[in-house]
Amino acid sequence: MRIKLFLAFAALILLMGVGTTYQLYQLKQQQAVYVKNDLSAISQRLANEVTFWSDQQIRRITFLAGFDAIKNMLPEQQQPMLQNAVDPDDWSSLLFITDKDGHAIVRSDDQPLRSYSDRTYVSNILAGDTSAQQLLISQNKPIPLQCFSVPIYPPEFTLTYDVTPINIDDHILQGVLVQCAALEHIGKKFITSPNGLVKTTAWLIDENNRLIAHSDIKNHTPKLQPLKNHPALKSDEDMLLKEIDIDGEKLVVLVSTINFGWRLIVQQPYAQAFGQYEKSQKLLLWLTGIMLLVALSLAALLSRYLFSPLKELTAVVKKISKGRFSEKIPYTNQQSDIGDLAKAIDKMGLNLRLALKRIRSGLSEKPTVKK
Repeated sequence: MRIKLFLAFAALILLMGVGTTYQLYQLKQQQAVYVKNDLSAISQRLANEVTFWSDQQIRRITFLAGFDAIKNMLPEQQQPMLQNAVDPDDWSSLLFITDKDGHAIVRSDDQPLRSYSDRTYVSNILAGDTSAQQLLISQNKPIPLQCFSVPIYPPEFTLTYDVTPINIDDHILQGVLVQCAALEHIGKKFITSPNGLVKTTAWLIDENNRLIAHSDIKNHTPKLQPLKNHPALKSDEDMLLKEIDIDGEKLVVLVSTINFGWRLIVQQPYAQAFGQYEKSQKLLLWLTGIMLLVALSLAALLSRYLFSPLKELTAVVKKISKGRFSEKIPYTNQQSDIGDLAKAIDKMGLNLRLALKRIRSGLSEKPTVKK
């Protein structure tokens, strides 16, 4: 009986453990969905900023390339247009025009003219693209520059904002209009983007896994830093919530691909992202521990209540069987099954004493002989 009782309690404890494990799994899954939605929203907001900024630059120079003063390919007419179009609030803003061989013929600044035919943003336009871009390092200052370019066609040809390549044999390509600007605007958006409740860090990576911008303002450096060893970049899967470890700190990250093949890494400390789950986990474990202690205490009490009296009564019965009828029977005053059993044993002992007394009395009487 004792074995069955302990097996029953063991099964109960096992069920409690399984239930706790399942509850913890459900809690973590729910929290993971919440964290992923949070990181996705931040990632989407930053991706929209990058897309809006790049589209704005392309539209701007596409509009500029439509003026006859640009299409005429006369540097003396083009330079005033370029200088007026330069963003006065952006020290890095640069506009220049190349001929159809990729050699610069005019710039918005006073820097020497040179060939840019080896640059992707020029060679792609010469190959027929309606727009191109390339990420570079400024020669004046070691900061990332994003260069956008569009083709320049004769006045009779109107260029619209499109990304479909054109067969340049059908049109006479006059040259290439290029605008380069620092990514300070994007960097500022990354710095001001973190979530107020949870420390969120965002990283913008180019197609060559170089760091363009990030939101850590204390360690913000405007340089193209190689980031190919970042644990989040070891997989090409997008929008997959991952748990990684960097310098002993556990993080949860989400990676997404945006324009130009760039990628966004949005990460939060695991302890903060899953803080609510950790609290719920501790509470559930505490409750499970309390329930386990209660179950063990109940098992001990039941064992003491059931088995200890039975053990004592068994010992008394053995003594009675050896003729020790004077043994006091315990638990006879209890109103329970144990008390009923003790009373029955006490009555049995009394009956045995009386029976034995009669037997002894009968043996002691002398038989009478009839004459």
